[in-house]
Amino acid sequence: MNTVDAIKSINPISEEHSEFENNQITQKCKLNVRTFNPKREKLKRRGNVDKKTVTILALLILVGITGVGWLKATLGPSYDNTRNWAEFFPGYEAYIDQRIHPAAMSGTSMMPTINDGDTVLWVEVENKAELRVGDIIIFKHPTLAGVDNIAHRIAEVEVVGGEYWFRTKGDNLSEPDQQMVPENNVHGLVIGVIYKT
Repeated sequence: MNTVDAIKSINPISEEHSEFENNQITQKCKLNVRTFNPKREKLKRRGNVDKKTVTILALLILVGITGVGWLKATLGPSYDNTRNWAEFFPGYEAYIDQRIHPAAMSGTSMMPTINDGDTVLWVEVENKAELRVGDIIIFKHPTLAGVDNIAHRIAEVEVVGGEYWFRTKGDNLSEPDQQMVPENNVHGLVIGVIYKT
């Protein structure tokens, strides 16, 4: 049985229609017969199932990874990286990360940013290349023995022989410090100030 006979058996061409209408009906039926392919439809359905299966598996894997991470964090050893800073906040309990160090300041060279009696909070900086002009650093004086925990702003950065040197200046001073500070004398970067009340 050829395609035209199959079409006639599905939708017999009527003699009531004109030849033009009969041709249109025949063409529509041919398109319908040609476009329906059971094998192709089965493959389409199988492809959709595969996409759904992959999506579900991906979601299950993500949920599993999240669950393992949560269990590890919950059941693993706890790490307390805080200390009580009640001495700086009388009457309160204050816990701050242990990598943050306090230093009491004396003098007026950094006023109004840091006043006499204020406490600065600073963190160690391993890579001195991260320090920029404008940052406030805390350092040991490069030439005066026993003078430590100076907090001044970086005014200039120089690299000599692969080592970083910093020209510093107090905010309240008209001239920068005479001595450049070598990177080995830098304790860290000031990240905050606890103002004296």
